[in-house]
Amino acid sequence: MQNLRYGFRFISLSFKMAIEHESLQKPWMLLSVGSLGLLLFWFVPMALVLGLIGLTSLGLFFIGLISVLLLISLTIWAEITALGTCQIFNSVAVDPEEPTEVLTEVHEQPKGLSNRWDQIVILVLLQPALKIQSWLVQILSKKPTDNLDWLSSSGLMLPIIAIEEADLSGGVARIRQIIADRLLRFRPEFIRVNLIARVAQWVMVVLGVVAGILAGLTLSDPQTASAGRLILGSGVGMLIALIFVVAGLSFSTFIRACYHAALLIWVKNTEKARRTGDTKFAAPPTIIGQVLGVVSSGKEDN
Repeated sequence: MQNLRYGFRFISLSFKMAIEHESLQKPWMLLSVGSLGLLLFWFVPMALVLGLIGLTSLGLFFIGLISVLLLISLTIWAEITALGTCQIFNSVAVDPEEPTEVLTEVHEQPKGLSNRWDQIVILVLLQPALKIQSWLVQILSKKPTDNLDWLSSSGLMLPIIAIEEADLSGGVARIRQIIADRLLRFRPEFIRVNLIARVAQWVMVVLGVVAGILAGLTLSDPQTASAGRLILGSGVGMLIALIFVVAGLSFSTFIRACYHAALLIWVKNTEKARRTGDTKFAAPPTIIGQVLGVVSSGKEDN
């Protein structure tokens, strides 16, 4: 339970930072605008299916396929915009009382996203398969899976790509180095941010799907409605579903990006301490310190 309390405390502090630093809200706006564009993009084939094929078995297959592709594209876009969250968090989360050397190393201006979006697409598409493979190997094999050990800290991949400008292979090597050198005091799952974020995300996705279907059925009876009415109902249903889904993705990606960016900042602080031999550099970011109770909650997050 304490791990969950840590998670909720981190979430509360993260949103407090977003209120104090409006730049952290920019990825939310980018996610919302891009999601509307994706909705319009996938609504076109949806309308064509309803108008030309209708609610036949083949039509229902294509409707389900388009819906799944819309959800996948929204998830990918949310992770891409989370690159910006990592970069902005990296530039605002530094304690102004930190030593000058730490501020110089960590406090950087956000960089562009365009040169790394392809890495996120590959990561989002491959990660589920890699995790399933890892689970199967753990169940079926008695030998440790050294080649997949980085998955236990795979959340660090996003800030590593965003802040350190690594590609996927470089990110995997970086995570393995972090694990091998024991640069973190605890595993990322110690503070249950990922669990809370994922549960909230999928609850909102399910609610969105249900609300969208109900809205579509209310506007257009599948048995009597014309093709135009079916298209109208599907459009309204997709829009309502989008609102719930984007809300869940916004919450999930923002929280996870902030958390893992904070952990990476801590890693970089620890590396600085080891290089210099000065333990004053090894302190966690203020937000992590507040979550763990080693820094007073009355201290400013920025």
